[in-house]
Amino acid sequence: WNIKDLAGFKFSLADPIETVREVAEAAMRASVAEKTLDETFSGQGRAEIELDVRERMQRALDAYNAGITVIGVEIDKADPPADVVDAFRDVSVAEQNADAARNQARGYAQQVLAQA
Repeated sequence: WNIKDLAGFKFSLADPIETVREVAEAAMRASVAEKTLDETFSGQGRAEIELDVRERMQRALDAYNAGITVIGVEIDKADPPADVVDAFRDVSVAEQNADAARNQARGYAQQVLAQA
């Protein structure tokens, strides 16, 4: 982000840097809440979230007369919260097991068709 209006930046907010941080967190939470889990962790979904977060942040900061321009948002990593890591791993393992079972079933079906 950049300062576009020094007066707004210095006099409209008690703690401009903390405000930017809090606005970013709120915008991120709101944007992620509108996506599915798969969209959140996929590359394309992350790009959409980054754009949406930037737009939400800019609207909020403009409403505060913060004098800030949001240049961009970059998601470094997307990990599930610590409270649900075990459940997330269980889901991931279940998905992998389901894929393996589907592949095994397809292989068996091909063998049966080849024998028929």
